Amino acid sequence: MQCTRISHSLDRGQMIRHNGFAGSRQIRDNLGSGGTNLHIRVEPELSRYFGFRFRNSDYLCRGFPFGYNQSPPIFYRIMRIAINSIREKQNIRIIMYMDDLFLIGKNKQKLEQDTFQAVEMLKKLNLRISGSNCQVNSKTSFQFLGWIWETQNLTVRIPAKRRKGIQKKISCWIRWMQCRRSLPIREIAALQGDLNSKQVQKEDASLHLQSMNSMIIQAIKMKRWEGKYYLTRKKKRDLTWWKQKIKLNEVRCFKKGTPRLCITTDMCETGW
Repeated sequence: MQCTRISHSLDRGQMIRHNGFAGSRQIRDNLGSGGTNLHIRVEPELSRYFGFRFRNSDYLCRGFPFGYNQSPPIFYRIMRIAINSIREKQNIRIIMYMDDLFLIGKNKQKLEQDTFQAVEMLKKLNLRISGSNCQVNSKTSFQFLGWIWETQNLTVRIPAKRRKGIQKKISCWIRWMQCRRSLPIREIAALQGDLNSKQVQKEDASLHLQSMNSMIIQAIKMKRWEGKYYLTRKKKRDLTWWKQKIKLNEVRCFKKGTPRLCITTDMCETGW
């Protein structure tokens, strides 16, 4: 997951505000199979390109199938139009990441009312909300996009279950690195993606991803995605750094501090 825009929003203080309330919603598909891309209908003359065969029977997809690589961006573009309309009509703050919706407000009662109206507008577009993945009651502490957010002290941290999983994965990679074991390039890219998603909590995390990024590029040039690659011991320092930081799980505070130093100059405003 690309977190660059989220990190920039945190630095500018535009995403979460102090003592604010929030509620998360997730869109569910009409067929109940967990794929939101099925909302986007395919033109009848193009549906023959999305057919498949199962148990000697032929089927055609009425909506974009989950495995089609263009389904997520098309779904996002269409959803963005609907969300922008809700923002303009109701004047509420909504953050959207694919099928995850995040509503923000300072007043709890007003936020719940705005949330109800937003859900009704989405239902008119034949979109349903997944109740099992929703946070119905607005809170100051909530989980969104894999992080735990606290609006009272303006902090973000990784949940304990997710933190233990990535710790275990990094420990296995360090052992494989010491044994000079070759690993599929796709698994290396998957680990790089997991670490990339942690950049929101670690400000200097991008510096410890450069070696892994260059390693993936070099491996793809040599053997493409289907090949295997030996992890060198030079990458061990970065993985060890990640393991230590994730183990500590230090919260990141994105509250803007007051300046402690004021520098003045004797330059003339109009020139010499």
